[in-house]
Amino acid sequence: MKIGVSNTIPNIVTLPGQGGGGGLDPAAFVTEWTIAAGGDAAARTITLYGHGGITLNNYDVDWGDGTAIETGITTVDKTHEYASDASIQTYTVTITDQFGGLRMQRSPQANRDKLTKFVNWGTSQINGVYGMFYSCSNMLYEATDAPDLTNLIAQYKDNFTYGFYGCSSIVNLDLSGWSNVDSFTNMTETFRGTDNLATLNLSGWDLANVTTMYRCFYGAGNAVGCDFNLSNINLPNCTTGQLFRSACKFSVDPNFTNFDLSGFTNMTTFFSDSDGAVDIDLSTVDFTSAITSFSSFATNSEATSFTFGSGSDFSGITTYSSAFSACPNLETVTFPPLTDFSSCTNLYRVFYNCSNMSTIDLGTIQDFGLVTNWQTFRGLGDCSINFLTTTNIQSTTALNNLLYQTKIETAQYDNLLQALVTAGNSSGNLGAGTSTYTASPGAGGVARAALVTAGWTITDGGAA
Repeated sequence: MKIGVSNTIPNIVTLPGQGGGGGLDPAAFVTEWTIAAGGDAAARTITLYGHGGITLNNYDVDWGDGTAIETGITTVDKTHEYASDASIQTYTVTITDQFGGLRMQRSPQANRDKLTKFVNWGTSQINGVYGMFYSCSNMLYEATDAPDLTNLIAQYKDNFTYGFYGCSSIVNLDLSGWSNVDSFTNMTETFRGTDNLATLNLSGWDLANVTTMYRCFYGAGNAVGCDFNLSNINLPNCTTGQLFRSACKFSVDPNFTNFDLSGFTNMTTFFSDSDGAVDIDLSTVDFTSAITSFSSFATNSEATSFTFGSGSDFSGITTYSSAFSACPNLETVTFPPLTDFSSCTNLYRVFYNCSNMSTIDLGTIQDFGLVTNWQTFRGLGDCSINFLTTTNIQSTTALNNLLYQTKIETAQYDNLLQALVTAGNSSGNLGAGTSTYTASPGAGGVARAALVTAGWTITDGGAA
């Protein structure tokens, strides 16, 4: 059931003391639930599903319908049936004293659909946030306070998995004020499916114990685009993620300032298929030599640029296969100075068919001596790629499509030809697209002639 399709205006039932300027009790855990008109008993019944096993519940609840307040509730789950009504009714449910929180992952979907607004956390100590709002697709989030996470019980303490999974109606989530999140170890798909999310602020989160954020933001903002603030997040022990893979959509340039990824060992599909023509600045992002794969890092991403900084260590990466392949808007990719490519063996189609690419900055030291799989710069059109005369390219037998359908600047092509001469391979096959070289006695022309004499087959755009 998708609440709100009817044109009937729901009747909002208020709590005693809330109407007429009574205000919200800041200590209360407050939600709103919407009941369809004229339903049977099942349709008029809601259940507060809690965390199974150990519970710290001992709370009072006002169901918002004028019935007596229930007190001293200690059960894991609590059910309430509302009276039949000919119109849609929205009830404010207010919980006071110790309530361990919801785990709607345990709920049938029909019950989840009735939860239409989260209003306030209050001062109760939450037992856990694992699956708390799972698939509550009609729920808006309006809380401006933060949960008390100081007493998470053992079986849920480390888990924020599925916390807001499938909450497709939430528009804004400012969770920057949350504390005690350092107990989490697992944030798998926490915000997956938040299709209408327009802002998400997790700035300052200390996630020192998180080891996985697998597809944490998968699909976030898919419908409208999201403004992500992930600045100053400490994440030193997370090893893998695919954090922004598939239909995650950026509305503005995301804020990744001082986003610590120093525990990552794999950046595969990190941004692949993400949407939004934005500049992604990773210049203050920290990752270390433990990362071995950059494969499909941003394949099919709609981003316009990626910028890496000195805190990003590429020295352990062995494959960049399709890292930025088929990115329709991508214009620039900037690696930091002194980038170490010496462990790389695979550069297959790294920038394949990025037809809007204008500049690829490979840094100032380029050692591709172990690479055996190329076609790296295929289909780029006119593009600046800063090959240096000191570039080490040993695997010359695989260069026949290196610059296919691509033209680099003449000085850069001259540098590439000189680097191949320096490498000293006796023969090879170089496909340089329509790139042109400086005619002899220029350095490019001299180097090209030497390569042809050594048995090379070269296709290019001729002398400039």
